[in-house]
Amino acid sequence: MVDAGVDMLDQPLHGDNIVGMADLVRQHIGVPICADESVGSPGMLDVVLRMNAANVICLKPGRMGGIFSTQELRRRCDEAGVGYWIGGMFSSALASGIERVLAAGALPSDVVPYRWRFTNDFADRDVISSDGFLQLP
Repeated sequence: MVDAGVDMLDQPLHGDNIVGMADLVRQHIGVPICADESVGSPGMLDVVLRMNAANVICLKPGRMGGIFSTQELRRRCDEAGVGYWIGGMFSSALASGIERVLAAGALPSDVVPYRWRFTNDFADRDVISSDGFLQLP
């Protein structure tokens, strides 16, 4: 897979199959295993980390309880030595801006400007300024 340019496998097994994910990690298949749907809540992150069921975690702020919870989960990943990236969930301008700020320091993340997903939104411009701060409409 490495020769084919695969950077990681994003949730290769059903989200409930934490034991199978841990088995894949132990097999050292050559590419990192990412837990995405397995981490459906902050509590599940602890289970995945405790079982060594992923080399990388996808944190989606909308699923993790928001900004402060996601920051705490980033800290837990750092302490466990597990990489993470920020995933979006078809987000509005504000949520997309928050996701991109949270993605600073993470692995390359799945966050894009809101206009890539919505043509109508409460904001008529991007909420990230050139200096990286959120500017609310």
